[in-house]
Amino acid sequence: MRGMSALATVTALTMAACTDPSGPLRLSVVRARASAGPAFGSKIAFTSDRDEPNVSAEIYVVNADGTGLINLTNHASDDTRPDWSPDGPRIAFQSSRNGNAEIYVMNADGTLPTRLTNFAGADAKPSWSPNGKMIAFHREVASFLETHNQLFTMNADGSGVTTISTPTPFAFNGFPSWAQGHAVASQP
Repeated sequence: MRGMSALATVTALTMAACTDPSGPLRLSVVRARASAGPAFGSKIAFTSDRDEPNVSAEIYVVNADGTGLINLTNHASDDTRPDWSPDGPRIAFQSSRNGNAEIYVMNADGTLPTRLTNFAGADAKPSWSPNGKMIAFHREVASFLETHNQLFTMNADGSGVTTISTPTPFAFNGFPSWAQGHAVASQP
């Protein structure tokens, strides 16, 4: 409850402080995440090559106070860019373990890594939707006689892959991040 009070306070202060010549910003409150996995904010997932510098990167989890370091992946290829599911029991990540960067999901303890994408170009930077039903990512695609990144979404099981950005010559569209548990400002 205290977190929601803090969110309401931040929202009120932001609404009071944010003005624009075209009018005040409109704020939409996104519901804070509830956790069925580790306590919200108690664990941090990260990428490191600490065990084999300059050989392969792996995904680790550590308590927010720096204790309890656990190596979740151990593969000859890079496992990177972990992103917790909103409810906490799963982690999406990118891996080149099958020879090409693809999006995977595993349990928060590192078990059952499952490949969600299988594309000739690289799929990278997974980001969970606030409700945990979708994952956004960017994909290398060929268009306008070049290869560049476009934004995509898919269902959390890897089905329903959909392009959400418009291909533009010489443009990069990538590193998606869903709004999660905070106020989101938008112009009227």
